[in-house]
Amino acid sequence: VQMRGILFCLVAVSFVAANVPPKSQEYLERQRSRPNLKKQMRPIPTFVMLALDTIDPAKNRIADPVMLREQLTELKRAGCEGVMADVWWGIVERDGPGKYDWTGYQELVELVASLGLKLQAVMSFHQCGGNVGDHCFIPMPEWVLEVGMKNPDIYYTDMSMNRNREYLSLGVDNEPLFQGRSP
Repeated sequence: VQMRGILFCLVAVSFVAANVPPKSQEYLERQRSRPNLKKQMRPIPTFVMLALDTIDPAKNRIADPVMLREQLTELKRAGCEGVMADVWWGIVERDGPGKYDWTGYQELVELVASLGLKLQAVMSFHQCGGNVGDHCFIPMPEWVLEVGMKNPDIYYTDMSMNRNREYLSLGVDNEPLFQGRSP
């Protein structure tokens, strides 16, 4: 039945397309006299996602600055507006609540800007790793995981009580569970 429906749609589209009258001479001349639309159209800004581990989680530095510079240069040459990068909570605030270290991301911002590209930062407050396509592992900060050991309700939990330890529940946003502060 589904196959018949698909075939019917294809036949109907073919029938309609075959019965469209040819374009008139008047129409073609109007098209030629219009200003060049291509010149009026602005390109759609294109941003390319950087690798999840662009910032080395152990060192909090750009993992391979030489290769990244080459890749960014090629993206610029290809007409990209910029790049998108995950800013991992497990890297930036790993040493404790309120102890921020932006070193790797500052390097990234400077490199991207030096090549005339823009950067879209996606604040990633979850774990990286364990999903399809994840080739690296960046956990949430250890001090957050310690709270989870004592109180597993901080993690997303479905109605069957399956917990996903990669994400915090939205229910903890206003709870001072993390050494007196919310996430």
